[in-house]
Amino acid sequence: MHQVEKAHAAGILMVASAGNKEQNVDECKHWPSHFSTFPELADQYISVAASEYVNGSTTPILADYSNFGQSIDLAAPGNNVRAALVHSTNGNVPLSGTSMAAAVISRRAAMLMETTSGIKLSAAMVKNKILLETTTMPEFCVAGGRFYDPSHDPTLLGDTDYE
Repeated sequence: MHQVEKAHAAGILMVASAGNKEQNVDECKHWPSHFSTFPELADQYISVAASEYVNGSTTPILADYSNFGQSIDLAAPGNNVRAALVHSTNGNVPLSGTSMAAAVISRRAAMLMETTSGIKLSAAMVKNKILLETTTMPEFCVAGGRFYDPSHDPTLLGDTDYE
């Protein structure tokens, strides 16, 4: 926990994947994503489940492999996210998982950190902006049904299967 506290004190936004074991993290804690439930860290910590679109649907659902639970902050695109790998033949490969969903949110956070006027936003402000970029579908047992809406980052759509 010491390193997480140091990062928080430094104003760093931390983004953690929620895990890929189809478990309810409210009943079986997942680390380090569970740090987002600590009141003293929650403003600068985001836990991320994975979402997917099935059969051409425009409505995301929780990916079948993703951990879930109310203590997760949101679900984000996690299927077939293009990742650069050193020995791939075409420069990138599609990967799936909550780690890829966390990378999508980390990417968005980096894009929001600095405004067009050059003002750097705090980690807490960036987290709040990301949470505002979600749609709510309460029927899903993840973060009150919050799903990140990738349309807020049009360049992301070409890097995932969410076109």
